[in-house]
Amino acid sequence: MTNSTASVSTQSVEDVDWEDLLDTLKAEKCVLFLGEGAYQAPGGGSLDAALRQWLDATNPENPHIRLYNDDGFMLFKKNRFKRQVNSRITDFYKQHFPETEALFAQIAAIPFSVILALTSDNLLARTFDTLGFPYHWDFYFRNRKPADHFERPNSRKPLLYSLLGNIEEPESTVLTQSDFFDYLQSVLKGNSMHDELRDTLEKADHYIFLGLPYEKWYFQLLLRILSLHSDKLKEVNA
Repeated sequence: MTNSTASVSTQSVEDVDWEDLLDTLKAEKCVLFLGEGAYQAPGGGSLDAALRQWLDATNPENPHIRLYNDDGFMLFKKNRFKRQVNSRITDFYKQHFPETEALFAQIAAIPFSVILALTSDNLLARTFDTLGFPYHWDFYFRNRKPADHFERPNSRKPLLYSLLGNIEEPESTVLTQSDFFDYLQSVLKGNSMHDELRDTLEKADHYIFLGLPYEKWYFQLLLRILSLHSDKLKEVNA
């Protein structure tokens, strides 16, 4: 790709070439990107609104959170409070998400070899566990060297990979704008993602984006940063 920039094309469901898409699935060259818009909170409603309520984030007397921005990033009253807030978020995702888990069960039945999540929860892995489906799970931990061994994913044992950390590893999560900028620097330097995983992503023929926040500035920036590792235009099926 020239000038290290990327553009994406979106398609309606009616415009998707399903035969071609099925062929890329069979060839294990179709990657699913999963965002918070694919989630439905317990009891209904958006994931973001439910999490804000769970954290009591809009309360000016909140002991830990100074501000919860519209872009989803937080500002803590003290940096050390990130761990307490992360613990509360972990408790939030321990709830039962019936509608989301039903959707994830359908996704698990599709022979993707790689699913990348732009969330830090373990709901998708939990669904695979419930169904008894094999998988390999990993996550991006900025500025940390990836493990030497890489198990190449396939449709029989897909890779479920969280791009924004893991809530069970508080130092890996991206909760603030500062976290996100550190994350982008790590991605730009090619840190923390195994070369073989990057190679697998670059060789994919299709990306499917489901529930991703196109309107948010950081997502547009992340798309461009991630595309620096690609030498060709990727088609987005939405």
